[in-house]
Formats: sequence, structure tokens, C-alpha cells
Amino acid sequence: MAARLGLEVFGVLYRYDAGEELQTIAERIQKRIEAINQVDGFSCTIFARVRILPAEEAVHFRQKLLRAVLQETDRE
Repeated sequence: MAARLGLEVFGVLYRYDAGEELQTIAERIQKRIEAINQVDGFSCTIFARVRILPAEEAVHFRQKLLRAVLQETDRE
């Protein structure tokens, strides 16, 4: 499941089997986003920053998410 959280901030919920998969999953997401080089016929360059939030921290997910979004918004 994915959701747009702000102008340039997206959240992705992903179920995985082993913790070792997380880095591979994050790298795959980043590479696929950065592989986009054209939008509506216009050339573009996209850079992505991927953060991993383990399920054990899900209790605090909402607070962390809001802080992350607010930090990104403050930079605009």
C-alpha cells in the first residue's frame, strides 16, 4: 500500500518475511523511482531517499510520520 503524504513525501507499507530483506526492498524502491526519466513527455531527473520503519515501531509510526512530513514541509 502506498500513499502520498505531502508534496514530495510518500509512505509505503510493505510486508516482508525476513528483516534481511528490508535493505534490498529499500534499494529496489529507490532504483525504480530514480529510473523514471520522463513524465508526460518531459525529461526529468528524480532522486529518492528511502527510510525504513520496522513493524516493531508501528506503535509510534503516526508520530514519526507526522514529524517526517512536517520536517519536509518546513524545508519548502
